[in-house]
Parts: sequence; structure tokens; C-alpha cells
Amino acid sequence: MSTSTVTNAVGVAPAPTERWDALTLTAAVASLAAGLAHYAAIGLHLPDEVVAAVLFTIVGGAQIIWPTLLGSGRRWVLLAGIVINGASVVAWTLSRTVGLALGHESEVEPVGLLDAGCTLAELVVVVAAVVLLRRRLARTPAPGGPEDAPDAD
Repeated sequence: MSTSTVTNAVGVAPAPTERWDALTLTAAVASLAAGLAHYAAIGLHLPDEVVAAVLFTIVGGAQIIWPTLLGSGRRWVLLAGIVINGASVVAWTLSRTVGLALGHESEVEPVGLLDAGCTLAELVVVVAAVVLLRRRLARTPAPGGPEDAPDAD
């Protein structure tokens, strides 16, 4: 039996792609929503809170780009989604409970509809990415397992 590998124009096989099931699609949409919410909030923080606006730009950009990488089938993409969105949830929680000093005095900010929705979307991304990562790790054989044993012919 012969198997062939499809290659691109330079002769390199493309990265494996993950099937976009409902959980993957949910993670992608939630990440886009969080990124757009961060971009919408940039103007609310300018000109007084430039550091916060820059952070929102970086995080929002990462959240908008992340879904385009999600289908690559790479674990680091899921880990990046967990870390970026998890850190954003922690920062939001701290800013609403003890205050964060980002270029101004540390004060507790009120919870708003936009930021609460953004944080909810980020939590969805974290949970979905953790589940997707666990699924992927469960499918990956351990080094030295039966798949690595030499043929017994």
C-alpha cells in the first residue's frame, strides 16, 4: 500500500490541520469577540491611560490573530491561547478587586458590560483551549511506547 504526501509549491508538507468541531469554533469566536472588545476599549482609556491602551492593543491583536492559527494542530497555539486569555482574566479580576496601577494611581475599577463580556469570552477561550489541549495530548503517543518499538519480523 502506497501513501502519498501532498506538498506545497516548495515541496514542503503543510502542517497538520485540526478538524473545526463545535468546541474549536466556539474558542475561535470567543477569542475574536474578546479581541474586538479590547479594541473597542482602547479609546475609552486614551489619552489618560496610554499604558492600558497599548496593552489592550497587544492583547486584542493576539486574540484576533489566535483563531487563524488554531487550525494548525499545534499545541503551542493552544498554550498561547490559555496563557494570553488567562493572564487577561487575572488582570481584569485584579483591576476590579484591588486595582492595578497602569500609568495612573491604583484604583478599583467598576465592572462594565463591555469588560465583563470580554472577560467571559476569555474564560470560554481558556476552558475550550484546555479541553482541546487535553484531547490532543490524549491522542499523542508517549515516546518509547509500542509505536516506537522496532518491527518484530
